[in-house]
Amino acid sequence: MRFRGLTNKTPGVAAAAICAAAGLTVSGCSGSTASGATTSTGTPRSATSAAPAAVSMAEAKAIVASYDRDNQRAIARALNPPYDEKAWQQVDSEQVLATDLYDTKDARLTKRSEKPSASTFGLDAVYGSTTGSADGQSSWVLTVGRWSGGLSSASPSAGESAKRTAMSWVRTPAGWRHAVTITGVDAAKLPPQGTPPTRLTAAQRQAAANVVPAVVRAVDVGDAGTVQNPGPITELRKLIKADGAGDYIASPTCRPWGSPIGTSADTAITVGTPALRVVRAGTVTLGVLALDCSIDVERVDGGLVGLQSDAAAVEGDDGKLKSVVTRRLALAVLLSIPDSGKSSVLGADANWVIPAGK
Repeated sequence: MRFRGLTNKTPGVAAAAICAAAGLTVSGCSGSTASGATTSTGTPRSATSAAPAAVSMAEAKAIVASYDRDNQRAIARALNPPYDEKAWQQVDSEQVLATDLYDTKDARLTKRSEKPSASTFGLDAVYGSTTGSADGQSSWVLTVGRWSGGLSSASPSAGESAKRTAMSWVRTPAGWRHAVTITGVDAAKLPPQGTPPTRLTAAQRQAAANVVPAVVRAVDVGDAGTVQNPGPITELRKLIKADGAGDYIASPTCRPWGSPIGTSADTAITVGTPALRVVRAGTVTLGVLALDCSIDVERVDGGLVGLQSDAAAVEGDDGKLKSVVTRRLALAVLLSIPDSGKSSVLGADANWVIPAGK
């Protein structure tokens, strides 16, 4: 993948990628814990089977090192002629793959090129297992640390120096794949490492399921009272202008990643699906929640809006002015989920992706 986010100055993917019809040029122009939340049964292991061991730091470093080598080859083919988007399938999946496809289409249309180079990733914490999972899915690992070099964004400012990048890795029949990235994680708030990924109890699975509508409500309508430490979500809402600041307002409607349009977060089955990967970490459950969000953008004064030409070309929009422009956002949230009470947001990240069917 090529690291980018709503704050990166990648053509056509800046948060303010909406141009007002009135001639205004925008710089960069680019729930409650409802009882109805549903858990899945997953595929439980045999009661007599040995519990998988927690991933070691050495195992996690090997996954990252192998990825970095393969990712450089993918970048060379996908972000340079022949702009082969299939190259990403050798290294990425799920949300990360969706952002890759956006990058390749943008690179092909603008005829830009990216020179791959080796990256370094200093790991602070690792979770999960290479041999099993706590939720009935295939093995997955979460790494948290500092990424530098390669095509990552610029070095962090002094105020951001303590922040880390969380990356989830999923074991597939073809090998490990990078599925989700969350930047801006506060390492000081991470739970203890080394907990074997034992199966969640029914109550723990329900607590994990309940966090989904709570986070979706925080994102969709700005209800910060549904979670602890809502700051990362609040900042994302500001970046996409869901707070209504300025001349336009963006209205998110989010659903679990991989679910059909119109799926309700209140009733969707998420535990045991790629939308919500979980693992026990000390006395809490660590969760990586992936959301697929439609963003309806409209003028505050009721005027017309339109995507800038580069973003319109990538996203399959006709570029014409209209009353509402709809974009698609891949949003991921790292959560500390207690057995009871509100979950805490450890980090959140988002990237524009190509709308389905475009």
